[in-house]
Formats: sequence, structure tokens, C-alpha cells
Amino acid sequence: MMFRNVARFTAVPLSLVLVAFPLSAAGASELPANPLVTVQQDDASGTGGDVYTGPALPMSDAAAKHRAKVLATYIAQDGTKLVSDATLVALAKQLGISTQLSSATAELKSAQAASASAVNASAVGSSLLNITQVPQSKGYYCAPAVGVEIINAPLYNGMKSKATGASISQTAMANSSHMKTDANGVTAWSTTNFTKGLNAWTGNTKNVYYQYSSPTAAELTAAITTQLTAGVPVAADTVEFAGGTHYNHHPDRTIGHWIVAYYFTESGKYTYWVDSTANSSAVSGYGDAAPKFKSTTSSF
Repeated sequence: MMFRNVARFTAVPLSLVLVAFPLSAAGASELPANPLVTVQQDDASGTGGDVYTGPALPMSDAAAKHRAKVLATYIAQDGTKLVSDATLVALAKQLGISTQLSSATAELKSAQAASASAVNASAVGSSLLNITQVPQSKGYYCAPAVGVEIINAPLYNGMKSKATGASISQTAMANSSHMKTDANGVTAWSTTNFTKGLNAWTGNTKNVYYQYSSPTAAELTAAITTQLTAGVPVAADTVEFAGGTHYNHHPDRTIGHWIVAYYFTESGKYTYWVDSTANSSAVSGYGDAAPKFKSTTSSF
């Protein structure tokens, strides 16, 4: 699943690629004839993300069902939760997925009735995935680096590409059969090449990735906790604006950048991320960036 928020918040606007979440349907009816308007970064950004300020991309039926399933799974949890069930029900109504949420909730209840172990109904205070940071090997390779980090996670265990049979590497993830980063010099949000590349690599056999924009704090918290608890890495396409707030000691530039979440604590209050700019000789100005950093989920 993938999130994207391009509003100019005081905190860093965020976009995620969560293996289960699609793009928001908000603004879909307002799409111009050519919605794929991207402001591609020059070499100064040095990460390989882009800054997309167009409208949200339309949400497919499959994505809507997937998004509703994640919300329903969070609602089904017992114990301490940071987000109320009513908040997520209201959010589903706002997104136009109330029917899908009702269906997903009914399916979860049926699974719970059939087997107590079918659904994890206990809110988890923390969840940690074993994800190793990979410094990006080229100035525009943040997305391929994140792809390598995800495929090397326990869920995929370093699997070879289902599309080409290639072993996992940044160059293999960046080629025309996957993220198309080499062909475009960037992995642009508007093209959905990030999710297409991951889905091509995994063969759509597990936890198909969808992307969506402008997650609320409640939605992000629910997604992070349900997906990481299930062992699914969560990717984010972030946007930082020159003169605004920056995370992980990034330089004061306008930056589009892909990162991946691997850990949350205190029932999702804090999220921990992996950053490919750290220790990378291919980018400049990121010398103080740490391989892994912590954020407050709701404000990030």
C-alpha cells in the first residue's frame, strides 16, 4: 500500500505504499483530461522521488475493497487503540467505501466465528519487521532501494522476480519489467510504477500493493498497525518543501523521496522508517541522515 499527501502541512507531507491500501477516491471526479502532472526533481533533490501536486488518482473496485479490509481489521481489534471505530466508520463514509467496509467487517466476523485464530483480534502494542537498510546506488534510485528492502523482508525472503527470474537488486528493480526507474530517471507517483514494479516482482501472489494519497492521521495509524502486524512492509512517497519541515536531517530543498516503515510502538503512536539516503555515496547533502529514524505517526 502506498500513501501520498501533497498538502503543504507544517509537518512533512506523507505518501505511503501500503500493501493493502489504494489511493483515496477524493477528487477523482475532478480529474483533468491529463492528470499525470509531475514536477520531476532535478539533481539537487538527489533521491529519485518526485513532487506530484495533481489530484488524487481514482480508486479501483479492488483497491476500495482492500482499503476497507484494512480498516475493518483495525476495527476488529480488541484492547487499547489510538483510533476509535466511529472515526474509521466516518472516514469510510467520506471516502465512499461504507458498503465495502460493511462487507469486510462481515467477512472478518465470519472468519472469527469459524476459527479463533483466523483473525488477529488483539490490538498489538508494537510490531517489528526485520528490514535491512540499503543505501541507494544512484541519485534517482530511492524507489528501487526501497523495493530491495521490501523484497528482502521476511514476507518475501529475497524471492526472485516472478516477471523475469532475476535476483533482487536495485538495477533489476529499476528496469523496464519492474519500476521503470532507469527509463524515466525517476519513480513518479503519478505513473504508479512503484506498485506496478513490486506487483510484477511478487507475481501478485501475496498482499498486492495499491497506492493512495492524502491519508488522515487515523487512516495512517490503522494501516501501519494492521499491515506491520501482518508482516507486510509499508512504503511511503514523501514530499518535503524548501523552507518547510524536513525529516531525518534532510537538506533544505524540495525533495520527493521513497522510504519504508518497519516498526511501530505504543499501538501505533510512533513509526520507524528506513531511509536509503543514509550512507549513500550517490547523493549529496544527506550526510547526517540516519539509516533508520523515528516519527510520531499522527504528525508525520
